Amino acid sequence: MACIPAFAASTIFGTDDRVRVGDATASPYQAVCRLVITYQNGETGHGTGFLYAPNLVATAAHCLYDTAQQRGGQVKQVEILPALDGEQMPYGSVVEDGSNSRLHYSAQWQENMDWRYDYGVIELDEPLNPEIQPLKLARPSDRSLYAMKISVVGYGSDETYMTMSSGRVAWAREYDLLYEIDVKHGQSGGPVINQYGYVVGITNYGAEEGLSYNSGARLQGEAYAFLNGLLEK
Repeated sequence: MACIPAFAASTIFGTDDRVRVGDATASPYQAVCRLVITYQNGETGHGTGFLYAPNLVATAAHCLYDTAQQRGGQVKQVEILPALDGEQMPYGSVVEDGSNSRLHYSAQWQENMDWRYDYGVIELDEPLNPEIQPLKLARPSDRSLYAMKISVVGYGSDETYMTMSSGRVAWAREYDLLYEIDVKHGQSGGPVINQYGYVVGITNYGAEEGLSYNSGARLQGEAYAFLNGLLEK
């Protein structure tokens, strides 16, 4: 898969099989966050993230740094709303200023928009809310990923409620997971969760270039090391 100019995870395969999460405050959903993104050119966009530590929100790198459509690179600010459900904000929200050094992504993404490095982290000054249980990361082997049951969780760009869609891993490559599971614009950065509640990937791209799969960055190798390294700071 080449570097993709339209940074969005968005392919519905026939009928939209995504379902609304009934209780956004239940585990593991409570750790999933809607992101409201303000770019340097003043435009507003949306994405998804998830807490994997009390003060660390993982997401897609293109939700933090994007030069498409003259957006200006590193975003101006990101509002983080954990477990948002319509007008209900059970854990409040926090705004992170993009002018500081707490938006983390790799040099490979910043310099080349290399799809293999489309993951990032928002580091917060303080934990979002002590009631939220962060999600745990996993890096399963190729063999265990084969046909693994997974769920893709996130917020569509025009939706203020969380959705979930499930299926199986179709193909586990070195840098990404491929799956024929419905995903919509705005879900970029959301967690790909296995049947045990562990995060095994981060949603980032829709089907394209002849591949009839949506995809997520695989938490293996460099991606896992990047996220885990911030845990150890």
